[in-house]
Amino acid sequence: MPLRPEEIAFLTSQDPDIDTTRRVHADWLEERGATAKAEYIRLQADLAATDRDDSRRGGWRRRERKLLEYPEVQNYLQEIPDFWRKFIYKELLVNSISAPGLQMNGDLPQGITMPITDFLRLEQQLLEKIPASLTRLRLTGPITDDHFTQLSRPEAPPILARFRDLSLNWAVDAWVAAENLANFLTNCKNLCNIERLSLRNNPLDEEDDDGLGIVLQALSQTDKRPRLQSLNLSGCNIARYHLGMLLNSKTHLNLQSLIIRNNFLGDSEIILISEAEKSTSLRRLDLSHNYIDYEGSLALAHSPHLTKLRILDLENNNIGRRAAKVLLDSTVLSQARIILTDNANLLPEIDNSAAARAVRKRLNDEYVRMPNQRAK
Repeated sequence: MPLRPEEIAFLTSQDPDIDTTRRVHADWLEERGATAKAEYIRLQADLAATDRDDSRRGGWRRRERKLLEYPEVQNYLQEIPDFWRKFIYKELLVNSISAPGLQMNGDLPQGITMPITDFLRLEQQLLEKIPASLTRLRLTGPITDDHFTQLSRPEAPPILARFRDLSLNWAVDAWVAAENLANFLTNCKNLCNIERLSLRNNPLDEEDDDGLGIVLQALSQTDKRPRLQSLNLSGCNIARYHLGMLLNSKTHLNLQSLIIRNNFLGDSEIILISEAEKSTSLRRLDLSHNYIDYEGSLALAHSPHLTKLRILDLENNNIGRRAAKVLLDSTVLSQARIILTDNANLLPEIDNSAAARAVRKRLNDEYVRMPNQRAK
């Protein structure tokens, strides 16, 4: 069953990753007789919302395989990925479907995701037709050297100037020369309004020995990127000297959010962040999925430069109970929401039973401290 116009109007106003969206969509389909398709969508929501050790998942997976035999589910799997990626810019912008037809409770989508090749091909149409409410852009790859050259060309339509949030996650081709990405970030005049930049999980060191260093050096030119407030470098293999470059750059003066999760950072790197005077502007610091232990926790807890933090994410590190107490009792971090969930050293050895999962959840809840809340 193809997507209906009213279904399109609903989906284009929603975030497909939100659990509620999937379930509301499933209810909508069931009311119209598409029961197998509705059940499949609910199963996906259930699987996404439960732990991998949940005993119900086995039955759900078996039912999922059975549902995949239904033609309407097979058609759905062919339709929906292209729909989510392409509808907003292809149907809305190219075929000129009116913006009011996409409204849901008076709100329009705030962002678009599209392959770099289509973005370059449709630059002028995008410039003419996108609504002002679209402020987030995610370009999918692989983005090559030639693509960065085209994006930076002087005669390019100023479509990038419409966006405040640019994401290149998992997008940059492994063989891209870091100089080309750096030139794009510093010299593309249409990036003048970018406030949030994400380069998460890009292999910046594949072609160059220090590709990340080249990119960070470019970003340090604050006169080129004066508005940059949030930087995501998760999964980019940040080393200690990279942090030094970033923390001592002019760019860091403006950063309110720094996300460097999953970078194999240890205590010495965290001490460097804690001692950096320019960290005073940070409101959010995401250090999750690293290797932080007691010394790093102690440095964070006593840093005079982190008093403005409102979110400190230390999920999935090596933090034990002694380090957790230091952080949760810190007066320096009294205004911050501190997240310490899924630190193995805080959790006892437990099995996969329902009772054990309840214990894990309770302990995790204990180690998420809200502002001005003290550990008991």
